[in-house]
Amino acid sequence: MTTDESTEPEVAVKSPLSFWPLSAWRGRRRRWLFALLALPVLLFVAVVGHHTWSTWAHEREIWFDPAPASYGNWNPDDFDYQDVHFESADGTLLHGWFVPHPDPQAVVLMCHGSGGNLSYDAALMQRWKETLRVTLLGFDYRGYGKSEGEFGSEEAIYADS
Repeated sequence: MTTDESTEPEVAVKSPLSFWPLSAWRGRRRRWLFALLALPVLLFVAVVGHHTWSTWAHEREIWFDPAPASYGNWNPDDFDYQDVHFESADGTLLHGWFVPHPDPQAVVLMCHGSGGNLSYDAALMQRWKETLRVTLLGFDYRGYGKSEGEFGSEEAIYADS
């Protein structure tokens, strides 16, 4: 018997990650574990995708909400204005309010937001007239308030402006 040969049995070395069930990564268990991990990710992608698509598909209804002439107070108290009508580039008749100041520091063209109509801004226009000492011309886009036509697109609003 030589001294080089060892008769000691071999000892299995444990991995530092021996607490992890490595056998679960084999075969059928691996597929189930992958499915359980992938399910929340797929659900998240589906929800975000649906939300993004529905926002894009209903963008017009979300951002542009024209109020017809039947909405709002068209004869506000203590508000000095003149009704004006003028044509847009394509001939659509638009309605507006001219609010003169006796000694204006500037003239302001007021384009209201994408919802409502001009009558919603009467108090704001009066406040600007008094505090900023400006003459204002505010108007409704096509399809809004007393303006003719129908709202067609965002580009039509830009053309009216």
